[in-house]
Amino acid sequence: MTTSTLDIWPIVKAMNKNLPEAEKHQLLSHLHTMIDNWNQQSSGRERVPSWRGEFTNENIDCLLKEVVKDDKMKVIDFLIANEYEDEPDLDQHRKPILRRRTAVHVAANLKLMPQVYRLFEIYNKFHVNYEDDNGLTHFHAACMCGRLDVVKEFLNFQDPNSRPQGHTYPDPVLSLAVRHKRIKVIELLLKKGAEPNLANVEGWTPLHFICQDYDNDMGTLGRFFKICELRGKPVNVNAQTESGWTPLHVSMEHGNVALVEFLLDKGANPNAADLNGTTPLHVVCCKEYEEPDLLQRFFNWCEENGRMVDVNAVNVEGKTPLQWCKEHGHSRMAQLLRRKFAV
Repeated sequence: MTTSTLDIWPIVKAMNKNLPEAEKHQLLSHLHTMIDNWNQQSSGRERVPSWRGEFTNENIDCLLKEVVKDDKMKVIDFLIANEYEDEPDLDQHRKPILRRRTAVHVAANLKLMPQVYRLFEIYNKFHVNYEDDNGLTHFHAACMCGRLDVVKEFLNFQDPNSRPQGHTYPDPVLSLAVRHKRIKVIELLLKKGAEPNLANVEGWTPLHFICQDYDNDMGTLGRFFKICELRGKPVNVNAQTESGWTPLHVSMEHGNVALVEFLLDKGANPNAADLNGTTPLHVVCCKEYEEPDLLQRFFNWCEENGRMVDVNAVNVEGKTPLQWCKEHGHSRMAQLLRRKFAV
């Protein structure tokens, strides 16, 4: 059996119909088998006839969306090997239509980063930044999957601090790169002018996400601060989310001792209170598991650097850190607090 545009036409055509998912899955499995047979027979030396003459952009785009959802990477690789490239649809003025949901958006929303990475071989017109109905763009997706070469191309046309108009999603591109731990993309975006303190709709900055997701990764944190300092854009270590949490609150919640000390070195306020009056000290005292070492290191740093800690800060419920310790059965931390004259 050979694979040609005529052979796969019924499958491509079917993907444009509202078929049951089980039937689509069966068709895609058949396509997968056809590709395997083609690869075995051609040994990679032959190519299928031109895709452009047989199928429209819409045909292939629809196929790719289903392929992504069905996790058929081999189909994507087959299209790439046969040099298929997406072409922009043009409006009446011959300008690309940017509002378009592509397979890249589908894969990014499903967090299928290997698929996103490969799809940029097909959707490779980087002066065109497609945006879906939720405001997610191809530029966002490139930062999410860590495709550094593609991010570089997009930066020739895109502002790293731009936000989709009228949307609360997605996060700024720097935050997306941070959340997906794309270190080289983070460094590139910062060097190209990304604002390190640009927050998402909930007030979370890139530093909040680093403190949440990077454990004690001091190397990444150090590079982040160094690049920002060299660019003359100091990081706001006391930035607050909509609920009032600072990066220090986040680090205390996640038990990141080295990060806590680093933030304090950079000027974090040890007594910062959120909208409920919760301080970083409250946070560590109401955790499920007792962390006396974290608490001791926190106190030690503050004492050594002349920073006073309000051990009797009261939240909106009228509770002090010591009361939280008692309620959670944290006897060792309660003892440490009493030594600091907590009540």
